[in-house]
Amino acid sequence: TTTYYQKTMDRNRRKDASLVGKGMADIIHPRLIANTAAAFLGCNSNLKVLPSNYSVLRNSAVPSILIETAFISNPDEELKLRDPRHQARYAESIADGIKRYFARNPPLARG
Repeated sequence: TTTYYQKTMDRNRRKDASLVGKGMADIIHPRLIANTAAAFLGCNSNLKVLPSNYSVLRNSAVPSILIETAFISNPDEELKLRDPRHQARYAESIADGIKRYFARNPPLARG
């Protein structure tokens, strides 16, 4: 499992999107690893948080991360990706990480 965040600064935003994305990734990624036991499940992955310049991150209107849970080109990992229990475990882990992120970094009130 590898989690990517935007590595470049977006001058159109009030906060540096890469710092916000890294903060999100640093909180969400460990939840994903802990709750899915990715290393134990034998995923062929780096288990890292890394900066990236992927278009999906660079062109997002809001700070974002990209989570690579497994490789569909790997037959063993593909089976895990098709398993509804593994899908639910990943989804719950990501949701837990998002909740933790916003508990530590509440959005600014508008008005």
